[in-house]
Amino acid sequence: MIEIVVPDGSMQEVITNLLAKAGLSVLIEKKRTKEGRVIEAEWIKRVAFQRPQEIPHYIKNGHFDLGIVGED
Repeated sequence: MIEIVVPDGSMQEVITNLLAKAGLSVLIEKKRTKEGRVIEAEWIKRVAFQRPQEIPHYIKNGHFDLGIVGED
């Protein structure tokens, strides 16, 4: 099972729409911590929305398996 971290804020809707187009609908389960899961994929343990500038650090330190970030 993998854990994914993606940008929150203005990019959150863009990313969730992108995942939905791929058949992976994100269901937010914990609004306070901005964590959810993908209903159609049991192999995805969780999806977390975090500040974009922190995502590379989370990946580097092994907190998540996959992250989506922009060029900035």
